[in-house]
Amino acid sequence: MVMVRRYLLAVGVVVGMLVAVVWAGVSAAGRGQVRWEYGIFRGEGVWTWYAPGVAVDNADAGDFASQMHAAYSQKGTELETNVLNSLAAQGWEPVAAPEKNKYVLRRPR
Repeated sequence: MVMVRRYLLAVGVVVGMLVAVVWAGVSAAGRGQVRWEYGIFRGEGVWTWYAPGVAVDNADAGDFASQMHAAYSQKGTELETNVLNSLAAQGWEPVAAPEKNKYVLRRPR
Protein backbone atom coordinates (compact mmCIF):
# COMPACT_ATOMS: atom_id res chain seq x y z
CA MET A 1 0.00 0.00 0.00
CA VAL A 2 2.86 2.38 0.84
CA MET A 3 4.52 1.56 -2.48
CA VAL A 4 1.33 2.36 -4.38
CA ARG A 5 1.02 5.76 -2.65
CA ARG A 6 4.64 6.63 -3.45
CA TYR A 7 4.12 5.56 -7.05
CA LEU A 8 0.95 7.66 -7.38
CA LEU A 9 2.69 10.63 -5.76
CA ALA A 10 5.60 10.35 -8.20
CA VAL A 11 3.22 10.08 -11.18
CA GLY A 12 1.29 13.10 -9.91
CA VAL A 13 4.46 15.18 -9.62
CA VAL A 14 5.58 14.22 -13.14
CA VAL A 15 2.15 14.97 -14.63
CA GLY A 16 2.05 18.30 -12.78
CA MET A 17 5.45 19.26 -14.14
CA LEU A 18 4.43 18.33 -17.69
CA VAL A 19 1.26 20.40 -17.43
CA ALA A 20 3.28 23.38 -16.16
CA VAL A 21 5.78 23.09 -19.02
CA VAL A 22 3.07 22.80 -21.67
CA TRP A 23 1.12 25.72 -20.21
CA ALA A 24 4.26 27.90 -20.12
CA GLY A 25 4.94 27.05 -23.78
CA VAL A 26 1.39 27.93 -24.80
CA SER A 27 1.59 31.23 -22.91
CA ALA A 28 4.90 32.13 -24.58
CA ALA A 29 3.54 31.24 -28.01
CA GLY A 30 0.58 33.56 -27.45
CA ARG A 31 2.87 36.49 -26.72
CA GLY A 32 4.95 35.91 -29.85
CA GLN A 33 8.54 36.83 -30.32
CA VAL A 34 9.66 40.39 -29.67
CA ARG A 35 10.52 42.16 -32.91
CA TRP A 36 13.19 44.83 -32.74
CA GLU A 37 14.12 47.90 -34.71
CA TYR A 38 17.73 49.01 -34.69
CA GLY A 39 19.50 52.35 -34.87
CA ILE A 40 23.11 53.46 -35.17
CA PHE A 41 24.43 56.50 -33.33
CA ARG A 42 27.86 58.01 -33.98
CA GLY A 43 29.10 60.79 -31.78
CA GLU A 44 32.15 62.91 -31.03
CA GLY A 45 32.62 64.89 -34.21
CA VAL A 46 30.55 62.80 -36.63
CA TRP A 47 27.08 63.28 -35.04
CA THR A 48 24.84 60.92 -36.99
CA TRP A 49 21.74 58.89 -36.09
CA TYR A 50 20.18 56.32 -38.40
CA ALA A 51 17.02 54.45 -37.50
CA PRO A 52 13.92 53.34 -39.43
CA GLY A 53 12.43 56.51 -40.92
CA VAL A 54 15.06 58.81 -39.37
CA ALA A 55 18.40 60.03 -40.68
CA VAL A 56 20.38 62.81 -39.05
CA ASP A 57 23.62 62.88 -41.00
CA ASN A 58 26.83 64.73 -40.12
CA ALA A 59 25.04 67.57 -38.33
CA ASP A 60 27.00 70.07 -36.29
CA ALA A 61 26.79 69.47 -32.56
CA GLY A 62 24.16 72.16 -31.83
CA ASP A 63 21.80 71.10 -34.64
CA PHE A 64 22.29 67.46 -33.74
CA ALA A 65 21.39 68.06 -30.08
CA SER A 66 18.28 69.94 -31.15
CA GLN A 67 17.15 67.26 -33.60
CA MET A 68 17.80 64.52 -31.03
CA HIS A 69 15.95 66.40 -28.26
CA ALA A 70 19.08 66.33 -26.11
CA ALA A 71 20.66 69.04 -23.99
CA TYR A 72 23.49 70.72 -25.90
CA SER A 73 27.02 70.63 -24.51
CA GLN A 74 30.26 71.86 -26.03
CA LYS A 75 32.00 68.83 -24.54
CA GLY A 76 31.61 65.98 -27.01
CA THR A 77 31.49 63.22 -24.43
CA GLU A 78 28.84 65.06 -22.43
CA LEU A 79 26.73 65.59 -25.55
CA GLU A 80 27.09 61.88 -26.37
CA THR A 81 25.79 61.03 -22.90
CA ASN A 82 22.89 63.46 -23.29
CA VAL A 83 21.95 61.93 -26.65
CA LEU A 84 22.13 58.38 -25.26
CA ASN A 85 19.90 59.44 -22.35
CA SER A 86 17.44 61.03 -24.78
CA LEU A 87 17.34 57.85 -26.86
CA ALA A 88 16.85 55.75 -23.71
CA ALA A 89 13.85 57.90 -22.81
CA GLN A 90 12.41 56.97 -26.23
CA GLY A 91 12.81 53.25 -25.49
CA TRP A 92 16.19 52.65 -27.17
CA GLU A 93 18.77 50.47 -25.41
CA PRO A 94 22.41 50.00 -26.40
CA VAL A 95 23.31 46.50 -27.56
CA ALA A 96 26.81 47.03 -28.95
CA ALA A 97 29.59 49.56 -29.25
CA PRO A 98 31.70 48.15 -32.09
CA GLU A 99 33.96 51.20 -32.35
CA LYS A 100 34.83 54.21 -30.26
CA ASN A 101 31.87 56.66 -30.28
CA LYS A 102 29.66 54.30 -32.31
CA TYR A 103 26.64 52.63 -30.72
CA VAL A 104 24.09 50.13 -31.99
CA LEU A 105 20.76 50.50 -30.20
CA ARG A 106 17.45 48.68 -30.37
CA ARG A 107 13.87 48.99 -29.16
CA PRO A 108 10.75 46.88 -29.55
CA ARG A 109 8.67 47.69 -32.62
